[in-house]
Amino acid sequence: MNDTPAARKRVRASQKQERDGAKRHGAKTTVASGSKDSKNDATSREVSIEFKQTGRLSYVLKLDDLINAGRYAVREGKRMILGLEFRNARDPSKPRRYVVEEESDYLERTYRVADLEKETDYLHKLVGEFEDAERERNTQDTT
Repeated sequence: MNDTPAARKRVRASQKQERDGAKRHGAKTTVASGSKDSKNDATSREVSIEFKQTGRLSYVLKLDDLINAGRYAVREGKRMILGLEFRNARDPSKPRRYVVEEESDYLERTYRVADLEKETDYLHKLVGEFEDAERERNTQDTT
């Protein structure tokens, strides 16, 4: 590794991004995630996260990075997400953060949420009917 002050600063920034990102996602950082046999940077119960960052206005997203992150996630039995952070000179105090994931994972969660919303609506309807029946029964009992 290049041991210049600029390189050390980049490594510290990367480690901070990994710690902060892991915390935001309810995950734990992975020890030695940057080693040769690297794993993704953080994991939670459901996801394996690879973090990338840049101080520039653009970032080159490489298919190999996504494929490798996906492989590590599959080995762990988790979904893969890539957390991308843009820090730039325009406003360094407010980094812009994005999450990249496979479309199939996104759609599966979207459909699951839609199903849960339908189930919740149905349960609310049942509760309403039960409450109406209870009110009716209480009205009959008082008369």
